[in-house]
Order: sequence, then structure tokens, then C-alpha cells
Amino acid sequence: MPTPPVLLTSSYQHELGSQEEWDPYTIVYQPYEVEQLLLPDSAHCLAVQGFLKMLQLPFSVQYRMNAEYMSPSGKVPFIRSGQFVLSELEPIVDFAYSKGFSLSRNLEQADKCDMRAYMSLVNNVLGNAETYIVWCDPETAPLTKQRCGSMYPYPLNYWIIYMKNKEAKSKLNAVGWLHKTLKEVVFAWNMMKPTELDALVFGHIFAILTTALPTNQFAATVRGYANLIDHCTRIEKQYFDFRKGDPTIKKFGTSNSSWIQELETALKEEYDQESFQPTDEDVDNITEIARPNVWQSCLDVDNMESKMDSFDDIFDLPEQKILREDCLRFVSKLGNNEEDKIVVLSDLESILTCHCKASSRRRKYESNNGWIDLLLPLITLKLPRSCMYNLFEAIYDKFIPRHVDSFHLLRLLLLYHDPQLCNFLDSKKVTADLFAKSWFQSLFASSCNLTVILSIWDLYFQKEDPFFVFFLALVIIVNDRDLILNLKDEEKSKIVEVISLLPSNLTGEDVTDFCALAQYYDSKSPSSFKDELRSIIFEESAVDNKESKLSQALCLPVLAKELISNSENTNDSSDSGEENVRFFLIDCRPAEQYNAGHPPTAFHLDCNLMLQEPNSFSTAVQGLLSCQRQALAANSKAGGEHLCFLGCGELLADQFTHMAVASFLQKHTHYVSLLTGGYEAFHKCLGEKASVYLRDHNAALCPVCQKEQSKSPKTKNKTGTDINGHAEGPEKSDIFGKIGAVMKLKSAEMKGKIAEYITNPTNSSNSAADRHVSSSDKIGKPYRNLVPIFSIDEEHQPDDSRTEEESSSSHELVKISKFLENPTIITRVKCQEVTYAGYFHECYLVCTLTHLMALRLTDKNDYAHITVNRPLAAIAKITCKKKHPEFVTFQYGSVTNITDMDRFLIPNSSETTKIISQQIMRIVEDEKKALSTPVK
Repeated sequence: MPTPPVLLTSSYQHELGSQEEWDPYTIVYQPYEVEQLLLPDSAHCLAVQGFLKMLQLPFSVQYRMNAEYMSPSGKVPFIRSGQFVLSELEPIVDFAYSKGFSLSRNLEQADKCDMRAYMSLVNNVLGNAETYIVWCDPETAPLTKQRCGSMYPYPLNYWIIYMKNKEAKSKLNAVGWLHKTLKEVVFAWNMMKPTELDALVFGHIFAILTTALPTNQFAATVRGYANLIDHCTRIEKQYFDFRKGDPTIKKFGTSNSSWIQELETALKEEYDQESFQPTDEDVDNITEIARPNVWQSCLDVDNMESKMDSFDDIFDLPEQKILREDCLRFVSKLGNNEEDKIVVLSDLESILTCHCKASSRRRKYESNNGWIDLLLPLITLKLPRSCMYNLFEAIYDKFIPRHVDSFHLLRLLLLYHDPQLCNFLDSKKVTADLFAKSWFQSLFASSCNLTVILSIWDLYFQKEDPFFVFFLALVIIVNDRDLILNLKDEEKSKIVEVISLLPSNLTGEDVTDFCALAQYYDSKSPSSFKDELRSIIFEESAVDNKESKLSQALCLPVLAKELISNSENTNDSSDSGEENVRFFLIDCRPAEQYNAGHPPTAFHLDCNLMLQEPNSFSTAVQGLLSCQRQALAANSKAGGEHLCFLGCGELLADQFTHMAVASFLQKHTHYVSLLTGGYEAFHKCLGEKASVYLRDHNAALCPVCQKEQSKSPKTKNKTGTDINGHAEGPEKSDIFGKIGAVMKLKSAEMKGKIAEYITNPTNSSNSAADRHVSSSDKIGKPYRNLVPIFSIDEEHQPDDSRTEEESSSSHELVKISKFLENPTIITRVKCQEVTYAGYFHECYLVCTLTHLMALRLTDKNDYAHITVNRPLAAIAKITCKKKHPEFVTFQYGSVTNITDMDRFLIPNSSETTKIISQQIMRIVEDEKKALSTPVK
């Protein structure tokens, strides 16, 4: 609206106005009634209209979204009459009086003073009451905020709500109304002839009675005064007819007015991401017009040059035909007209071709790699091609996981928060890549409808956390855990199909809760893994890193720096009310190492008891969990829901720690993690503060201090190992390690004894006639076809004795179906092999006439590695746990000297062990018969 040529509010205005007649084209400006107008403003607007109608002055009403910002005083309503613009009732009354129109002309001066007093009373009482109920009433205030900001685009809507709320409460506080109740408002008057007071009272009372509010207490109080109701009804019937419509009121503009678009366009130009940080509640409030600028600001591409500008428009990729066909197939599914489809097709192929060529390492397009799905939400922004390309590149570079470890990380997070569901999927061989690949490649764009994706991305880009996609995926799986667990009798393909389609059930109304849950799981998870994995999972070079480190992680890893920081900030977080991950630290090292120094909040658990005295170990665990509950109840610094296990930091020494962790996971214990690098990493992270921070630290006995203080080089043998059998070179401790590491070479003497026992279990080695081949016989390698669990040949090199945990190539690969046709097989059972590190591997346990063998299943269908191949005669004991009879241990050596063992989880173990025991007895009987038979 053009600025009025004259804006006068002083007495000079009235002198000029009195020289002119009332303008018949006078316009009353006010906000939209249905969408925007609040109760106090509605009262003022009705009061002005009632006053003008009582005087029978011609006017029309125009609705403007920004009426109060057009008003000279910032209040509504305001009128434009000729060259004059006036706002609020009193200035309008004075202006009408200057034109010779007044409702109180016949009143005495004393009556006029009384009327003014009553008008002041109405404004002070009813006006404040109306302001109170719309801004301070807990039921009405949320609706007030919604109406107040509904007509404005984001982020202006939030700013307006904040400023109005602040102004209203400041006014109420100044007049002592913040703590008033509605019952304290008293009305008592009744006029026979209409005056300015009648117009003002009618405006307030009618608005109170007719405005729909969550609470009717205010209206009910007013209805208790019959004179007010009669007064309001009389004025309505005499001067208004809301039901039939009023021809004197002409409404200009609609909710689709160009004013909205103009204001939003201006907001887009002025939007500054740095000066205004949206919250999670803004998901549903970013308008379509504001969204392009918001996304570009969040992704920091709003002022970036585009590689698309220098694209040569040459479409000559080797896979160009596949790319074009996929783009055509995608565009054909859109509901656009043919002209739009051609534009979209051109944009898709150009952007993706440039994306492949622009990288220093040329990317290769593949069908179903998520790129086209990723572009769909960007197309709806209707940006220039260069801007769309910049957004696509930024999303791809910052938020799309590239490495296979991303699926292992999702599994570890699921294991951390819902171990039962994770174990179920593991038992069904449903790996995360089978259902989450499309989720990660397209940030759910391939699985959710467009409205949902736009809302999710609104929040996602504001958070700037690429790992948020893992927690979104976690929420999808965990929220439907019952549905997934009920698929226990279904095939693997059916389970994968059901989980893959879960995101498609999301609706626009679910997005806020969906993202809030993901944020909750994020806050309930350790965060240090993000620092270590960011470069591995999200950087371009990650695709070339074929070795997966997470695939062998026993549980979610935690870095020492997070434990230390968490311990230092525990008190601060509790005071501030923030929810942080609080760890309950379990030190699993031997007692002598624990007593030589340990973290101040760590509790000791002797994991050696797990095999030696299972009952004592169970008692110790129960005591530990009791301590945890007590620490939580007392809000102790040592208390926390999240269990973090701490070992020595050396893979061999930590095998019992890994077994303890595995036992907790088997019981579906939530929030289980393992400190990467163990105590050694914790000690080194403390640096010089170790002696102060650690409890009972004794540098003379501390193994880490001893290692650091030792300067004498170790004597090395011919095989490249030191005298202790440790490999040459610095010790390395990456974030996830190779859990379940190598059983190192034993001393030559021990090898000889074990080989002697394995080859001659009847202890008849003194008999020359029955003597078996020994390691001193230079006739080649004995047990050539067996897995080299113990190396008998002295010339055997360390590189040739890589263990099962380090390289599967060290085990013989066989075709399962063909192998099981062997006629010497007595029994076979499908079970799980438990490694020294506590890993569980699906396998077949096979008992032949002479050997016990384990076929560990591989990813390749119908193929397995022979990981266990033991003579039955070498088995000294077969044991199982009373509480867990399916956990079976085969011990090798002699009854008094156990040299090695294999562990399995065997369903119906009693039947299997009975068959194996019977076959062992047959072998023993056969050997006794052979020994008792005289040699001819």
C-alpha cells in the first residue's frame, strides 16, 4: 500500500479535518479474522466498526496480513479517511468529532467524564483480561502462538511470536495482571443510549462470547452478567447482522494475497543462518519458498561457484546409456506434464554426468546407487541447475556413507540399544546392508514420500551431523521390533523385505516425533566413535578401503578420551539438567594389575573365574550389578546405566575380558561397550596426569609404566619374535582392532610335548613298535592336511601360521554339501563356534570316525572353512555349564594338563556329546585291543 501523503496525530490534524466532509471511501484495515486476529485485537476492531456504524458513517473493511505494521501506532485497527491515517478507537473518535459526528454530544460534561472513566476501566480490566487469557493461559497460549505466526513465513513467524509474547507479558506484569484470575474481573454497567463506551464494551464482550477458545471460563464469567449480555445483543441486532452478512463491509485480499509472497521473498533475501539458529520445532515451519535458502545456508553453498557452469555438455560416460535409461524410467513415474518432464530429464542427466566427471577420482554411476533418488527432493526446490548441483554435491560429500563399515556400525548401535533384536537378525543372517543400503544411499529418499523427506531433511541439514542417519535407521528398526521378532518363522528374504519397507509407513505428522526419538538415541550413545569413523565412512577415499575393521568388533567401542571427559563432566551435566552418557566402568584385568592402578570410578571383575569357577563369577557379576544400582540411586559419580568394560589392552591377555563381554551380550544386556586399547590406552591418554588421576597407582608395578620405562631392547630369535614370543615392531591399537587375535607360537619344548600327546595319546611312546612320527624325524611335515593349530615343524615361519581371526585363507575351504557326503561322518549338527575373543560364528560341528571338525560358514553359499580339525583321541574332557548346557567345551591334552580347548553353542548338546563320547570310547577300546595283541 502506498504511504499516505499526510500523517497527523496532533490537534492540528483535527483543525484540518474539520474543514472536510467524512470521506465515503474510508477504509478500516485489520488482520484476517479467521486465520490471524487475536482476541484483544478483535475487540478493538469490533469497537471501531461498532462506533462507525452507530454514527452511520460509510466505510469498508480491508484485511491485511501485516495490518499492524502498516498502522502508524503499530495497533489495529486503523482507518484511512481521505488524506488521514488514524489508529485505535480514541483518535478515531476525536477525528469523527472534528467532522461533526459524536455519540456523546448530548451528554453533560460530568457524564462525559464518567464515560471516559468507564472506558478506561474497560480497557484496564477487559483489555488486560483478554491479553492475559491469550498469552498466559496454558491452554490458549499455544493456539495464540499458532495464529499469531500463521500468516508469516519462517523464521519471521518465530520472531513475531517472541516479540508479541514479550510485550504482552511485560504490560501485564507492569499493571499487576500476570498473577490475576479471570474471576477478579468485574463488569457492572448498562447504558440506555449508545455512546463511545457502548461501542467499546460491545467490542470486548462480543469478542469474548464468540471467540472459540480451549477454555470457556472467561466467557462463562461474562455470561453471569445479564445486563452485559442484553447490551451486547441489542447492539448486535440493531447495528450488525453477522449471520446474513453486511453489505457495507467489503473484504479485500485473501489468504493467497500477493502480500504473503512479497513478504516471504523479502525474508528470503534477508535470511541469515548465522544470526538465527532454528530448533527442532522448526521442522514443520520452513515454507516451500524459504526452503531453498535455508538448505543452501545450512550446507554452506549459497555463495559457491558451481562446477556445473563449466560443464561441457558432452555425455560420453561409459555407463551413459544406463544412466540415461534410469533417468527416463524415473521421470516417467512423475506426475508432471510433458514439458516439465523434459526439463527434469535434462537436469538429472546433466547433473549426474557432471558429478561423475567433476571429481578428481572419476565416480562411476551404477543403477540403484541412490543418486537419482537423492535428486528428487532437490528438483522440487525449482532452483537453477547450478544451485541444484551444488546442493547435490554438498549432500553427497557430507552425509552419504560410503564404506561397508557403515552397516557394521548400524549393527553395533542396534546391539548397544537392543541386543535381543540384534541377535535375532544375526541368527537369521540378516545383515544391515541387505535392508539399509538404500536408506543410506539416498538419505531415505528412496523409501519415504516426498513430504516426509523434505521435513526430515529440514532438520537433518540444520543438525549438520552426518551420523544422524544411523540413529534415524535405528529408530525405524527398534520401533517395529515386535513386528520383526514375530517373523521368526519366516525366510530371510521375507524379513529383509519387511524391514526395507518400514520407512514407507512414515507420515508427515510422524516426522517430529521420529527425529526427536533419533536425537534421544543419539544422546544415549557414546560419541567418541564419530571422531574415529568420520574419515573412514564419509570421505571419498573410504570406498578404496576394502578392509573392514568394524566387522570383527565385539561391541560398540569407546575411546579413553570420552571416558575421561565423561568422568570430569558428570557433576556439571547433573547440575545443568543435561542428559549425558554416564558409564559404569568394569575393570576386567587381573587383580594384581588392578591393584597397581585403576580409574577412580572403576569396579573390578575377575574374568578368570568365568571358566575356573563359574558360580563365583556369577556371584561376582550379581554383586557388580547391585553396586551399579546403588550408585545410580545415590547419583554417584561412579554410577551409570552404560557398561564399559576395560581390559589390559593386549589382545591375548584380553581373551577373558572378551568372553565376559560376550556373556553380558548373550543375556541381552543393554548399553554394553568396550574401551578401545584397554587400560594401556587409558593410561596413555592421561599422560603426565596418570599418577594423579589413577587410584592406587604404583609405577613400580603398573605394567604400562614398566613398559614405558624399559629401555633395553629385547633379544630376538630367528623367527623375528622376541624371547617372549611377541612379534617384532611397535604395538598398535586401532579403534576396533582384530578381536580374537592370534595364538602366538609356543616354545619348542611345549610344541614337542603337545605334538607328542596328540600323536601318541596312549602314552606308549616308549614302545618302539608303536612309536609315532616326531618332530625330529626329517621325513617331511606330519599332519600335513590338518589345520596348523600348533606348529610342529621348527622351520615353520610366523607368516605361515596366521590364525583364524587374522586370515580366513589359513583354513581349508570346502564345499559343504560335498563334504557332508563323506561316509566316515558319524554325526553332524549346526551350531555356533565360540572363539577365544568371544566371537560367535555359525558352523557345522562334524564328528567322523577319527576326528572332530568344525566347518565355519562363509558368505559364499554352500562353502565353509575348516577351523577345527582335532583327533578324537586328543580330547581329554567334554564339559558344559549347568545353567547353560548348550555351552560345550572340548578340552585337549590330559586330565591333569589341559593344553587347548574349543567351545561351541550346541542345541540339544546332550545328544551330540553322547555320540562323540561313545566314539571316543570306541577308539580307546580299539587302541587297547591293538596294544594287547602280540606282534607276530
